[in-house]
Amino acid sequence: MIRSRARLGIASRSFTRITASQAPPWSTQATSAHRALYYPGQGTAGLAPHRVREILLIMSDHLDHVVDISSTFDRKVRAVREHASQFGRHPDLEGFLRGLATRAGAAFGVPLAESFKRLAPS
Repeated sequence: MIRSRARLGIASRSFTRITASQAPPWSTQATSAHRALYYPGQGTAGLAPHRVREILLIMSDHLDHVVDISSTFDRKVRAVREHASQFGRHPDLEGFLRGLATRAGAAFGVPLAESFKRLAPS
């Protein structure tokens, strides 16, 4: 079964109120991806229209959803280590990621989590 979930990049502090002319490039990209998910153009490719059930935005000031990553945390650390360009040779990558995951989950009663702003298409 394919789950209809999308994870997008960085959400600005006022993601729902920002206009393209006010947005830095990364926010414009997130807004474009957001619009593509809401209004997909699959018809031109001969595909049936599809809408995702939820969109999860990272790094928002309005976090309201967490995913428990306790059972997959070790896998996450291994995956992040494969992307040296993002963290270089961080002296304590696992500790750094564990601290982020612990803080993300604390407010929601989850030991290790990733937090998001959840949007549900109407």
